[in-house]
Amino acid sequence: MPPLPQIKAGPGTAGEHAGRTTHPNHAMSPDTPKPMHIDLRGWPLRSRASHVLQAYAGLAPAGAVEFISDEDPQPLFHALQATDPGGFTWDACVNAGGPDKGPSAWAVRVVRLSRAEREDTCCSHCSCA
Repeated sequence: MPPLPQIKAGPGTAGEHAGRTTHPNHAMSPDTPKPMHIDLRGWPLRSRASHVLQAYAGLAPAGAVEFISDEDPQPLFHALQATDPGGFTWDACVNAGGPDKGPSAWAVRVVRLSRAEREDTCCSHCSCA
């Protein structure tokens, strides 16, 4: 499966980043573990949340899962938020499908936060967990 496009933090519009801000410690670096990739396109809608939640549950702090969806991923965001409120970052990149068609796909990167990041006590100088 090809890698997802680079997802950048910050506000945006269709065709650009349209998600929440990434924690500064989660910038891609050579030390960052490779994220898990899931292509949800073509999967039954009712099974998508369980697959994303299962992948997220297996992540260590600072671990990431990236997925592609042909449906609006907001229900998946709400499912994660209900499971682990404030415990993750969510960055979504919308790929425009054209005028009158709406987006053709969403690429989403979810990163599990460490305890220090959740409590906003991370100093960015260690590998707190």
